[in-house]
Amino acid sequence: MVAAALANTAQTKKTIDAKDHMFARIYITTIWLDNPSIFKIYPASILISAIAYLFTLITMVIDKTPLPELEMFLAKCLPGFQCCRCARCCQGKIIPLYPTDVERIEGKIKESFITPTSRDEEEVTGARYKMRMPGGRCIFLEGKSCRIYEMRPDTCRRHPFIVTGKNILVSSTCQGVDWDTIGKEEDYRGCSQNIAAAIDNYLERRRTMG
Repeated sequence: MVAAALANTAQTKKTIDAKDHMFARIYITTIWLDNPSIFKIYPASILISAIAYLFTLITMVIDKTPLPELEMFLAKCLPGFQCCRCARCCQGKIIPLYPTDVERIEGKIKESFITPTSRDEEEVTGARYKMRMPGGRCIFLEGKSCRIYEMRPDTCRRHPFIVTGKNILVSSTCQGVDWDTIGKEEDYRGCSQNIAAAIDNYLERRRTMG
């Protein structure tokens, strides 16, 4: 693959994009080749970008702290994500509900779907209520599909991440997390607002306690 890309220099120059993951892998691989002409083929700025990209990926994989009690990692960078439609996040989990979630769902659904959180759950999530989970499954889960997908809670919208102003948390059980790519924090920061303060406070207490 690398040899083919290098053989067609003109085409590669036209399609080159330092932010593109596939080409970044090509750049990274070619850096290790004994090929002095590489610096004639690719500008130094692109090679530097590739190296920076590589170190970012290494940091993502190595520099992450397990939070087993939350089934999450505390990470330095946000990885990529592609939903596998396995519905594991809809089963055996706590799905915190905030006032905006309840208002959005109650406007369309008449059946009862909320239940109070425990004291410990509220301390970590900042939510007074959570989704009902009869038999350990979300009440709105049918097969592997969500009955209220368009109005689903923010907890579901931001899964498998929590992105606050201070911390990035990544699910340790989600099969769709891709540590080989870099995600966009801004895509999840809005949906993390309701839980942000509580989770930041929890992590700060955790650090203080050692």
